[in-house]
Amino acid sequence: MKTVLTEKKDGVLTIRINRPEKKNALTPEIYAEMAAAITDADQDKNLHAVVLTGTADTFTAGNDLQNFLDAPPDVENSPVRDFLNALSEAKLPVIAAVEGHAVGVGATLLLHCDFVYAAEDAVFQMPFINLGLVPEAGSSLLLPRVAGHQRASEILLLGEAFSAQDAKEAGIINGICTPGKALDTALATAQKLAQKPRKALVESKALLRREFEPLAKRITREGHVFRECLASDESQKAIHTFFDRKKSGGARP
Repeated sequence: MKTVLTEKKDGVLTIRINRPEKKNALTPEIYAEMAAAITDADQDKNLHAVVLTGTADTFTAGNDLQNFLDAPPDVENSPVRDFLNALSEAKLPVIAAVEGHAVGVGATLLLHCDFVYAAEDAVFQMPFINLGLVPEAGSSLLLPRVAGHQRASEILLLGEAFSAQDAKEAGIINGICTPGKALDTALATAQKLAQKPRKALVESKALLRREFEPLAKRITREGHVFRECLASDESQKAIHTFFDRKKSGGARP
């Protein structure tokens, strides 16, 4: 049975972790396949978004600990690092759909996604401290940014499980949905993104993800990208469509 399933449909790539007998625990092979899928998606001009999900009852229990004990990953060169690099540097928007448990890297990887939707009974946990470990996947930097120092300390230093509502209040997820509907919700957002001009979508995400820089420099950077997008065929078509709508009485972009 394949442990990673992929499907391209209507401008969206869906990546499904498919190892239910092990609660979708991640192996080097799974990491490598997901990294390759995300990297390939960035090069596919027909794709506008990536959806990452698990099986019906589990997103992922995180790393396969026995695998990690038997073969600790290299810090600089490993399938884990390749996946985290691919995810954190993805050009296309990445949307996660969480059902069941999201544990360890299954929770920290969500900090690299652009949209996250979770079932109301989903359970999250970053239990590194309980295993004598430290946070990974950049979570010691990213979690305080979205949740604040005190909430991040609570999550990372106590290592306790928390609910979808807690995750939303901490800024880790965008929305909560009925159990069994997380993927549908994620795909609905992906379809909205699939209707956007691709270049503007990619460039907008790049600006949002860029590290801190002085405001004046960011304004200048936005101006250069804005002009580049304005000259694109996609932008010209969208603007002409707007004017056509305006003539017919529907002026909203």
